Amino acid sequence: MTVVLAAIAFVPVADAVDAFDTVVDAGYPDRAEPVVNYFEDNFIGRPDRRGTRRNPVFPLSLWNVNQRVLESLPRSNNSVEGWHCGFQSSVQCSHPTLWKLLDQLIRENELHRLCSVAGWPNPQTETCLPHFKRENSQRRR
Repeated sequence: MTVVLAAIAFVPVADAVDAFDTVVDAGYPDRAEPVVNYFEDNFIGRPDRRGTRRNPVFPLSLWNVNQRVLESLPRSNNSVEGWHCGFQSSVQCSHPTLWKLLDQLIRENELHRLCSVAGWPNPQTETCLPHFKRENSQRRR
């Protein structure tokens, strides 16, 4: 049931509520009731007495990825999380001073600029880092 509910994220926004209703009307096991209720309360909106749905906690436009898929855009922010993890490890502390943070941002910008000008691959890959380290060490001498 959870897989079917997760698939609603790929349905066009205008059809998402109808898709949810279709899934619910098709039936589900009793043990899935809490999941269905949670999904309806937070992502679809529970119907009131007049039959109109209340606003969900998370609007459809926030979590629906149909348009992103059609435009071949990433469905998640994993690339941003990856950059943040790499950047945090290069800073080597959880709460850097302003000056340490600025110095590291300048080095990161220089790395990207150098790799793009030289035509090297993505700076986050291992193939670019040795070039950058070699160029950077020669420049500081």
